[in-house]
Amino acid sequence: NPPPPKPIDTDAAADTRVGAAAAAHETTGITSSAPPASLNGCGYWFEDAGETVKVTVPLAEHCASGTLADGAVSAHFSRLGFRLDAELHERGRVSHVLAIPELAHEIAPDGCAVKQRPRTKRAVVTLAKADPAKVWRKLTSV
Repeated sequence: NPPPPKPIDTDAAADTRVGAAAAAHETTGITSSAPPASLNGCGYWFEDAGETVKVTVPLAEHCASGTLADGAVSAHFSRLGFRLDAELHERGRVSHVLAIPELAHEIAPDGCAVKQRPRTKRAVVTLAKADPAKVWRKLTSV
């Protein structure tokens, strides 16, 4: 039979965990805000527009204040995917994310852009194709 477990000094263990958590927050810059909400199910669509692919992301459902603030939308691009970040006013400032890590084909990140359409409350992501002759029949590789 194994020996019984050693008793734990609960005061010392609690102090250590609290201190470690506080240190982790200080070093990583983590705030107490909620994790980003996913836009994957928001009903986005895409269109092959020749040398580019346009991805339209509706944000009205998530924009409770009725307005889309200037600079609320930004995007990051890689050769095979993109990430759209939207800071929307919904009970405070909440981050919404649409991450597409594996596109059907390669893109040219330097030629990609994102525009926000305040009137229609949409974000339009323009993906520059790496091979403009290739027709995109689907957006993702899956």
